[in-house]
Amino acid sequence: MIATQIGHRDATTFLRSRGIDTLPGTLARVLQGVVENLREVVRSEPGGGLPEAEREALRAVGFSFEEERFGASDPVARAAAEMTALLATSLTAKQAAAGMGVDSSRVRQRLADRTLYGVLWKHRWLLPLFQFHEGAPLPGLERVLPEVPSDLSPIAVERWFLRPSPDLHAGEIGRDLSPREWLLAGLPPEKPARIAGHL
Repeated sequence: MIATQIGHRDATTFLRSRGIDTLPGTLARVLQGVVENLREVVRSEPGGGLPEAEREALRAVGFSFEEERFGASDPVARAAAEMTALLATSLTAKQAAAGMGVDSSRVRQRLADRTLYGVLWKHRWLLPLFQFHEGAPLPGLERVLPEVPSDLSPIAVERWFLRPSPDLHAGEIGRDLSPREWLLAGLPPEKPARIAGHL
């Protein structure tokens, strides 16, 4: 288990102040499960590309993203930390349904149709945050997700959604956007959908 650098109560308060309801002990147990089941090494830089909420969750239970503790010599630890953060900050089907104002059965139907993205973890679906904004699925998500190859790891899918792409240059904004930013800006989903088909 991870040794925490701050007390359990302080860590819980810290996580909740960042909008994360996961308890530090739960986060540590998820990490242990991820390490036991890890099959893929996915990152080349410490913590790079992780959403800030996920980085904060890991810091709260003692992880450091500094090179000397989380360095290039341990890619398995980096992959485990990223997967742990993804799972620990994901929504359950019930939470996603509440945010969307629908029944849980509708969320499960969308998971089956691949218009929502979920990770089956310990016999329940978890829905990563990258596909939501203020509780609702990103606009156009239902057009993009079915094109994402089903054999991509959850970390690879999250990375693709969050990293700017030169193929998604928005002239009116003046920079490259990530697929998430592209959809949030209300731009046509067909372009990231085409890119997703070639991942």
